[in-house]
Amino acid sequence: MTVRRAARLALVAVLPAATGACFATRTDVRVLQQDIASARAEAARADSARARQPDAAAAQLRAAQDSLRSLSQRAAGFQGDAKDDLRAIREQLIQVQELTGQSQRRIQELRASLAGRAPGVAPGGGGTPGATPGAAAGDTS
Repeated sequence: MTVRRAARLALVAVLPAATGACFATRTDVRVLQQDIASARAEAARADSARARQPDAAAAQLRAAQDSLRSLSQRAAGFQGDAKDDLRAIREQLIQVQELTGQSQRRIQELRASLAGRAPGVAPGGGGTPGATPGAAAGDTS
């Protein structure tokens, strides 16, 4: 046997064993195609989700701004109402002070009038000696 022929025989014997791992069956190809399709679909879903994130964030930001604007308007309205109420309270306080002053002046006038009358004589000419006009009229103040 020649060296060439021996090499050929060795090659023929080794070649099927060495190349057997290089061939894929149809099932292997289908499984690989399904894996690739699944990976592509997952990547597309992830890309779609990432594309929606800025839109969702922008929508949340707009909602927060609208809420803040609404709260600001409500606070301004409350502040205006509080100022109006405070102004009304001040005006009422001034009126009460004026009426209190008038009442005090009237009380002083009545006291002066009573002090100028003779003691023991009730207004209108009748009464008991030593009685004050308020006690005769049933006034307990």
